[in-house]
Amino acid sequence: METYMQAVQHKTVSIYDLTPSPENYNTHPQEQLEELKASLRRYSQVEDIVVKALPDGKYKIVAHEGVTTAALQLLESGECQHLEQCSIAIVPNSWNDLDVKGYMVTSNQTPLKSEPDDTALAQLLQEQQDAGFDLASLGTDDEYLRQLMEELKEPYFEPASEDDQGRLDEKAKVECPECGALFEPK
Repeated sequence: METYMQAVQHKTVSIYDLTPSPENYNTHPQEQLEELKASLRRYSQVEDIVVKALPDGKYKIVAHEGVTTAALQLLESGECQHLEQCSIAIVPNSWNDLDVKGYMVTSNQTPLKSEPDDTALAQLLQEQQDAGFDLASLGTDDEYLRQLMEELKEPYFEPASEDDQGRLDEKAKVECPECGALFEPK
């Protein structure tokens, strides 16, 4: 248990010292990478890339590989040169391969269990859009916000006419299935 009590180290290194983990089971489609690039353009790097130190002085990515890939694409296109230096969190050397893989799984799986409040999300997205921000920097787009707002709309029903609805103050007579007599329910 003490293995996990050791401190994580934080430092800044060249992004080119980071290597993808062959055990990472998540892939990052280009659409997601475009959203991550938009986020990096707007916010830069906020969260540390979680890594495991390798014997050759490089670092294996444990969490946030998509952000790293997006940053590399930006650098390759000549954008956001400041991203060449990135912040990392180095897991303790005492973590074995199973510990590293376990953390990789939990960092990917745990967020999937959250349940968004669509009303609150729509409000936050609308605020950002109204302020002129590109929703791609938030991992979404205008169409998603439009669909979300449509789903949240209260249905509106036109009041029916008395003829369409029948007379509200009169109850229809019902036939007794046993004897066939007609009566008015109470």
